[in-house]
Amino acid sequence: MCYEQSNDNVFAYNSATHSGDGFFLWAGQSTMDTGEGGCNNNMLYANDFSHSPTNGVEVTFSSNQIIGNRLDECTYGVWGGYSYQTLIAGNRITNCQHGIAIEHGQNNTIANNYFADNQTGVWLWQRKEQPTDWGYAQNRDVMSRDYNLWRNAFVSVKTPLKIAGTRKVIINDNNEFYHFQQLLQEEQPNENRFLVKNNVYVPEQLTSAIPDREKNRLIQEATITDTTVFEQVLQLPDWVQKKIPAPLPDGLDASLPKDHPRGRRYMLVNEWGPYNFEYPAIWLRELKDDLFTFDIMGPKGEWRIIKYDGLEETSESSGSMPATISLRRKAGSHLVVLEMEFKGKTFVDQWGYFHQSGNPYLFSFQYFDQPFNWQVKWVAYDESSDPLTNFEAFAALRKQIPLHAQSTPQLTWRWWGAPHEKVPADKFATFANATVSAPAGKYRLTVTSDDGLKLYMDGNLLIDHWDIHEPAVDEVIVDLHAGEHKFEIFHFDAGGLATIDFRMTPIP
Repeated sequence: MCYEQSNDNVFAYNSATHSGDGFFLWAGQSTMDTGEGGCNNNMLYANDFSHSPTNGVEVTFSSNQIIGNRLDECTYGVWGGYSYQTLIAGNRITNCQHGIAIEHGQNNTIANNYFADNQTGVWLWQRKEQPTDWGYAQNRDVMSRDYNLWRNAFVSVKTPLKIAGTRKVIINDNNEFYHFQQLLQEEQPNENRFLVKNNVYVPEQLTSAIPDREKNRLIQEATITDTTVFEQVLQLPDWVQKKIPAPLPDGLDASLPKDHPRGRRYMLVNEWGPYNFEYPAIWLRELKDDLFTFDIMGPKGEWRIIKYDGLEETSESSGSMPATISLRRKAGSHLVVLEMEFKGKTFVDQWGYFHQSGNPYLFSFQYFDQPFNWQVKWVAYDESSDPLTNFEAFAALRKQIPLHAQSTPQLTWRWWGAPHEKVPADKFATFANATVSAPAGKYRLTVTSDDGLKLYMDGNLLIDHWDIHEPAVDEVIVDLHAGEHKFEIFHFDAGGLATIDFRMTPIP
C-alpha cells in the first residue's frame, strides 16, 4: 500500500504481508520543499504488515496513529523519520531488526506495544546536519525531542532502547524489560532523558549496568510466557480504545489463513512472477554438500516422483502437499532433474489454465551448475576509446594491464559504484572470458546487462546490446557439440548502476 498527500483516512483490518513495504505513507514532494502539509491524521488499525524486507509501516514527515497492527519479521517494524504528534500503540512487533525507528521525530507517544526477538526495540536519534536542499529541514524545527514511552513490553530484545541526541525522552509507567543484553545504548548525550518506574527483569550480575537502577523495580530474571506478557501489554487504555474503528458489517476477512505459509522464506519468485501457492511447484530450499532440500508447495493433494536424473535413489517418493524432502546428488553430476505428478483439488496454474480435480498434473525442477572459470579484468576508458564512437579502440583496452583482475565461477554482478577500489565508478570496461567443456545439447544463454554488452561464443557474436540502457535481459538458444567452447564478454558502464549477469541453462 502506498499513499501520497492523503489525509484523514482509516486503514483497518487489512492484510498486506510479504511486500517490499507493508504500508508506505508519503508526505509528498511539496512538503519536502516547503515544510508544509503532509500526509496527516490517518489511522492504521489491526492490519497485518508482516514479512516486509524493508518496512512494515513507513510513515514520515507527518502526524498519524498506528494502533494494533501486526509487524513480524520486517527489517524495520515502523520507520517514522520526522514523524510528529504520532501515536504508536498496541502493536505486535516481533523478529524485526529494529522495532520502531524514528530520526528527528517530535512529540510522539509509544505505548502498549509488544516487542519480541528484535535486535533493537525503540531507536530514536538525530543527525548532526540536515541536507541543505530540503526545504522541510530549513523551514521547520527538526530536533529529535519530546517522547513518551509507556507500558511497552520488550521480550528477548537484544537492545530494547537505543537513543542518541534526543531531548526529553520519558520512559516510565511500567515498561517491562525481559531477557536483554544491553537495556539502553546512548551513542550521544540525551538531554532530560528519564528512565524510571519500570519493571526490569535482570540477572544479578547485570544490575550495576542498569541506568537509573534505583528508580526502577529490579526483579530477579524469571521464566515468563510470551502469551501472558502479550495479552497484558496489548490491553489498550480507554483513551486509545475510543479511537478504534469498528469493522464493516459486510467486510471480508483479509487475513492470511492459519495454515498458509508465513515468513520471508516463502517470498518466492520464478520466471513467471511471484508464486501464489495455488499451483504445484518445487522449490530448492537449500543445497549443502550435494544434499538438495526441496519444498513441495501447492494446493491440497498428493505428489509422487516419476523421474529423477543426477540424483540418488530415495525412499521419499510420494506424499501429501505441502512437504519437504531431501535428495543427494550423484557424484560428478552437473545436471539435476526432478519430475513429479500431482493429483488433488482443482487449481489454476501460472498461465491461468484450470486443472480439474483428480487429473494428473506434471511439474518439474531443473538445476544446472556447469563450472565456469571466468577470467575478468577491468580498465577505464575515455573519449579516445569510447565504446559507442570508437569500438576498435575500446576493444583494444582488453590487452592493456588492467586496473583490477580476478577469477570467478559466476558472473552475477550488480554495482552501484565501482566494482573495485582501483576502478572508477563510471566509464569502466569489463572484459571476461572462459573456456567450458559441456555435454552436447541445446542450451539457453541469458545475459542481463547495464550498460552495453556483447557476448561471443567461439568467436561468433551472439548477443549485441551495445548502447546505454537500464537493466535489460537478452537470451539466445545454441546447439553445442561435445567438447570445449570459448565464451567472451565485452561490457561497458557509462554511469550509475552497472550489471552483468550470465546464465547457461540446458533445454530438455
